[in-house]
Amino acid sequence: MQFKYSLIIPCFNEEGNIKYLFSNLLKLRIYKSLEIIIVDNGSSDLTLKTLNFYKKKNKCLKIKIIKIKKNKGFGFGVFQGLKKSRGKYLCYTHADREAKIIELKKAFQIINNNSNLNFLIKGRRINRIKNHWTLIDQIFSKSCDFVLSLMLFCHLEDVHAQPNAFPRSLLKKIRYCPNDFLIDAYFLYVAKKMKYKIVRFNVNFNKKSRKYGQGSSDNIFKKFKGSFEHIVGAIKILFKSNF
Repeated sequence: MQFKYSLIIPCFNEEGNIKYLFSNLLKLRIYKSLEIIIVDNGSSDLTLKTLNFYKKKNKCLKIKIIKIKKNKGFGFGVFQGLKKSRGKYLCYTHADREAKIIELKKAFQIINNNSNLNFLIKGRRINRIKNHWTLIDQIFSKSCDFVLSLMLFCHLEDVHAQPNAFPRSLLKKIRYCPNDFLIDAYFLYVAKKMKYKIVRFNVNFNKKSRKYGQGSSDNIFKKFKGSFEHIVGAIKILFKSNF
């Protein structure tokens, strides 16, 4: 079956968040041609069991669940879902509560208005202080954008904002995909190099909304580690991309 939209959502130890996730996915059931691919990205808790429970409970949603035995990173989970997708337009986002699934309605509207163009649609995080971003959070985000832009010779802004959406034609340009969170930078970088139109829309990322799951920058140590990984990731992107 051919779908218009495919939505990829990796989950890593999100057991306590699955009920909330499905309550928001139900708000997208108006899109009849939407497939949802949820990737259990190597979880060690009851994420998979909980996903299967809510899938059976919400049969109105077209959901496929993929199980990955070992977590290799957010990007790996996204890419495994993308490879299984059948939609004309591909989207991915986080499973945690910071990224609101309902924001995808804005992305779908933009797709409908730009269906004849090559584009990448991406959120732009706003109201950071109001949404409980600490000064360290803001410095980390801006510094990552600066480092990636400098090393890739390409202006990249608010790289890790969600959601992301693009036509299947962009996926066909992919020869390498980062296993970690650098997947966000890579898709944005490839889209810019291929002269795709970049369309941004405002989203709120509330830091206090997140209750479950695991990320790459949950504390100051992980932020320093994440900064180093941005540098290494940028080098890999630069040398493994055919531009």
